[in-house]
Amino acid sequence: DIAPTILYLLGLPIPQDMDGVVLREIFTEEFIATRPIRYSGDSFSDTTRGIKEYVEEDATIIQKRLADLGYL
Repeated sequence: DIAPTILYLLGLPIPQDMDGVVLREIFTEEFIATRPIRYSGDSFSDTTRGIKEYVEEDATIIQKRLADLGYL
């Protein structure tokens, strides 16, 4: 219920297949009346399609950054 509630607070639509519901009980009726809960036609998995696939080159870059910061 946390994820849909945070999306609601940010004014973002909630994907139709996301688990959980907005925690209405933590809001006043006036607040909900002025900011209706919106659901998107997209599925939750549709929102992750643009994420680039992790490749070995990324691991090298991350390892260098961590070494530069003194973690490795």
